[in-house]
Amino acid sequence: MASTLRDAANALLNHSLTLPEEDESAEMLKSMGLDAPTGADALLLGQYLKALKGDTAAAKYVRDAAMEPAQREDGAAEDLSDLSDAELAALAREPEP
Repeated sequence: MASTLRDAANALLNHSLTLPEEDESAEMLKSMGLDAPTGADALLLGQYLKALKGDTAAAKYVRDAAMEPAQREDGAAEDLSDLSDAELAALAREPEP
């Protein structure tokens, strides 16, 4: 059975990570109370760490991830599950305003 890009992304984001104990990210996630972090947890942590270093786009990502869709500054829908792979690819190609 062929997998769509959406299926693959969802599998990666929802998969429980198997991180070595010596990995700093695993320790950080565990210290935050996440005993079984997922790919989504690791992605958000990475963006959060970039935001702490002054990356404005990463800060907006973290902010938007924490807000309800109606609160988002850019008006984008948080749930993109109804978009086709072509529509998602087009969104990914759009430059930041």
